[in-house]
Amino acid sequence: RIPAVCSMTALPMPQRVREGKVLTFSPEGQKVCAAAASALKVAYGLDYNPSHGYTNYTPYTVVWSSRAWHKGNEEFDAKTFRYWGPLTSHRPGLPDMAEVSDNRPLVFVSFGTIATGLKADDFRHILRDFYSKLCTVAA
Repeated sequence: RIPAVCSMTALPMPQRVREGKVLTFSPEGQKVCAAAASALKVAYGLDYNPSHGYTNYTPYTVVWSSRAWHKGNEEFDAKTFRYWGPLTSHRPGLPDMAEVSDNRPLVFVSFGTIATGLKADDFRHILRDFYSKLCTVAA
């Protein structure tokens, strides 16, 4: 069974910033967020805080960045916030993953753009380290 995991492409925000995030939106944006939260409550009984839109933390939160690149990272405990390195994506010219023909769960990981640009070769060592970590955890 795969546990609930939050996968963050943005750096986590401290609670004091996170809780008031919606207040930084335009008045029109705040109205849209309030209407969406209300509709989710009515339709699904879900209490949704729009300030948490990009910051839904779980007991196992994967942050697709290096802890070293996150100023203030000491506010985010290592047991909950797992920094797994930069996002990467399919490199042009390399084959896609082989077709899976058994009944094992498939976990799709969508990567960013670091490996698709002109500097892809410069990041090859980071990609190998990242994939090694990912495969270890998924095994």
